[in-house]
Amino acid sequence: MQNVPAPEGLDVTARDVEILRGLFECRILTVEQVTAIYFEDRDPAARKRMWKLKKADLVRERPRRAYEPALLFLSRKALRLLVEHGHIADYPKLSAAAYEKRTRVSPLTLRHEIEVNDVKAAFAKAIRNTEGVSLPQFSTWPTLIQFWGYTRRGQRVRVQPDGFLRIRQGEAECSFFVEVDRSSESHWRIAEKIDCYLDFYRRGGLALRNGRPKEDYKEFPFRVLLIFRNAERRNNAAERLLAHQPSILSIAVLTTIDEVRTNPSGPIWIRPRDYRDAASGTPYDGALFPGDTSIYRRWLERDAWIEKTVKRHALIEPVIAE
Repeated sequence: MQNVPAPEGLDVTARDVEILRGLFECRILTVEQVTAIYFEDRDPAARKRMWKLKKADLVRERPRRAYEPALLFLSRKALRLLVEHGHIADYPKLSAAAYEKRTRVSPLTLRHEIEVNDVKAAFAKAIRNTEGVSLPQFSTWPTLIQFWGYTRRGQRVRVQPDGFLRIRQGEAECSFFVEVDRSSESHWRIAEKIDCYLDFYRRGGLALRNGRPKEDYKEFPFRVLLIFRNAERRNNAAERLLAHQPSILSIAVLTTIDEVRTNPSGPIWIRPRDYRDAASGTPYDGALFPGDTSIYRRWLERDAWIEKTVKRHALIEPVIAE
C-alpha cells in the first residue's frame, strides 16, 4: 500500500490508511484501542501520530467530559481521501448523509461500542504476542457479517453480530462470531439467537460465503463468542442454553468482558456443556431455569462453585472441532 499525500502535505502512510479504515469500520476508537491495534502498544508513538492526524483534520474527537476517554472518529475529509484512493472499495458505498448518520453514536449505545472495540483491541494484542498465530480478519461492519436465520419456532430473524473473526494457527483456521451482551436482552432471547446461528451453520451459510456449496457446511464450523458483563450473567446464560429444547451444548462459548480484556486467547472460555458438568450432582444443577419457567434468584454460592470447578478452554485449542 503506497503512501497517499494529504492536502496539507502530511505524508499519509500505509499505517495511517489502516487506522482511517479502522475508524471507518468501527465508528469510534479510543486512543488506547488505536495503540493496541495499530502501534503494538507503543503509546508515545501512537499519541504523536494521532495528534498529527487530528491536526490535518483527518481524525476528530467527540466532545467529552474531563474524566471520559477520548473517542476518535473519521472526518469527512478522511472519508473523501479513502474513497478517492479506493481504500474502502471493499465496503458498502455510503452517501454523505448515510455516513453522517453512522457516525452519530447515541449515548445509549456508546458503552456497547467501546466494549466491542475493546474486544477487537484485546484480540489484536493477544494474537500478536502469540507465536505462530495470526488474526487475518476481525470485522465489525454490520452488513458484511449479518445473516438471516430461523429459530426453532420457525421465526425468521435477522442476526447482526457484533463481530466476526478468524484465527489462523499454521494450516488450521477457526472462525468465530462475536456477541457482546448488553445486559438488556433476556436469556431466552439469547438462546433463540443461538438457534439462528445453528440454522445458519446447517444451511451452509459460512460455506457459501467462502465460495463453496452449502452441502460442504461441515467443513466450515464456527463458534459464537458470548461475552458478558460478569460471571453471574454468564452462568445464567449457560443455564438457559442448557434448558433450551434441545439443549445448546457447544456452538456457544462464554466468558466475561474483563477476562477478554486481560487475555482473550487464553483459557477463559466455557461451553454450556462445561457448565453442566461442573454443576452436575450439586444443588446448582438446573436450579435457576427448571423446564421452561423463568424464575430467577441470585445464587452467589453457585457462582463461586462454578469459578472453582468449571473446565475452561483457550480459543487456539481444537475446541471448535468438539
